[in-house]
Amino acid sequence: MERAVRFLTWGLALLFLAGASAKLLRLDFEVAIFARYELPLWLMTVVGFAELFGALLLLWPRTTPLGAIIGFAVMFVAIPTHLVAGEYHLAPFSLAVMLGLATVGWHRRAALAAIISDDHREEGA
Repeated sequence: MERAVRFLTWGLALLFLAGASAKLLRLDFEVAIFARYELPLWLMTVVGFAELFGALLLLWPRTTPLGAIIGFAVMFVAIPTHLVAGEYHLAPFSLAVMLGLATVGWHRRAALAAIISDDHREEGA
């Protein structure tokens, strides 16, 4: 199971790195998508950085759960955006990515607990 979770984590990180790259490089197809959704281009940059940050956090085992949370939030916002735009066929993909992120986050929850407990130790010191 560990190997499958690691493979899923890397796959999701690569997916988010690809999406972030396309947005941050302002590739024509991404610009067209944001224009079609009538969203400002600065938001494309914000989403790109969120995807990049989430992907990088996914790759470092200690912060994998945080990356999963960020990626989950990005996809959570993507679903209603696709639905409002009438692109219903994209919602299942976003849901599948969210399910993958939830799976990774669940399997790496001990790392999140360690981060939280470290923060509490620093506050009490």
